Amino acid sequence: MLTILELKGNSFKPNPTIRYELTYEELEKQNKELLSHYNKLEEEKRVKTEHLKRLVAAKEKKVKELREQLMTQHLTAKLDRKSLQQEHSRMKQELQEQINELQAKLGKQGKTAHSF
Repeated sequence: MLTILELKGNSFKPNPTIRYELTYEELEKQNKELLSHYNKLEEEKRVKTEHLKRLVAAKEKKVKELREQLMTQHLTAKLDRKSLQQEHSRMKQELQEQINELQAKLGKQGKTAHSF
């Protein structure tokens, strides 16, 4: 390349100063490109991290809501079960009372039938 070499006589001889300047300029340019690329990657990382944090927060909120819903359903089921048990006991007691009344009536009818 003519910019890197000096022409002396009939032969080309490299000029180290020019070569170093070009190398320095090339390195500076490459460094700027790398810094730019690095900054873009850092920005992408920041944006993606924020996005993931929002997703995690939303999932945690959903888990909390579902946990509360489950606890509410569990408590409701427990109360319903207790209510049904009480209703069952009440109905069982009423049925036993009806049985006792019927047995008493049958017993009286049996005594009256024997007395004739």
